[in-house]
Amino acid sequence: MQGKIMTAVFLIFATFVFVPALSQANPTVVGYDGSGNQLIYDPVRNITWYDYTYKGTDGVSGATWDQAKSWVAGLKVGGVSGWRLPTTEQLSGLDSAYTNVGEMGQLRIDLGIINGHMANTEGEPFKNLVTGALYWTGTPNTNSGSIPQAWLYTMYYGEQASGRVDGKEYVLAIYDGKVTAPVPIPGAILLFAPGLAGIAAIRRRFKK
Repeated sequence: MQGKIMTAVFLIFATFVFVPALSQANPTVVGYDGSGNQLIYDPVRNITWYDYTYKGTDGVSGATWDQAKSWVAGLKVGGVSGWRLPTTEQLSGLDSAYTNVGEMGQLRIDLGIINGHMANTEGEPFKNLVTGALYWTGTPNTNSGSIPQAWLYTMYYGEQASGRVDGKEYVLAIYDGKVTAPVPIPGAILLFAPGLAGIAAIRRRFKK
């Protein structure tokens, strides 16, 4: 009897110790595009986020789903093409849900976003993420019937919802793998460098 109790205790202990928890990544900046927008790498999932929110051709109102897919397909950032929209899971019907599934949901976990604020200070490299906006995913809603719809995600409360593909929302891009690009030299250093060169030239003149 005592042996059975010890075995049961061990199994309970093993359940808590050996079952892996959901992984939380620490996204890190690995490069920049030509305009100083960051490339942010998730080492757990081996994906790179482009820290730029595309808001449509007018820079305000957003893009339709087709425009969003066209924009990411035409990207060449960090010297690579092949960018795509983040994916998510299919929900039943047209229901929305508060969920952290999919790549957008996992990013919300990684950044520790609570009510729109990033609580995880180690996961705050994103500068252009609009936490209160709806972003397109690349996942169509196959239960939308005759009206084509795709799934959207907002970081604020972690809500996934279905939206008509002709609606206009914001866009993020993702790349499968690690993308690196040179870190730009700050403008202050570029201005400071000629001054240092001038001082060095004066010192050489005096030494002569």
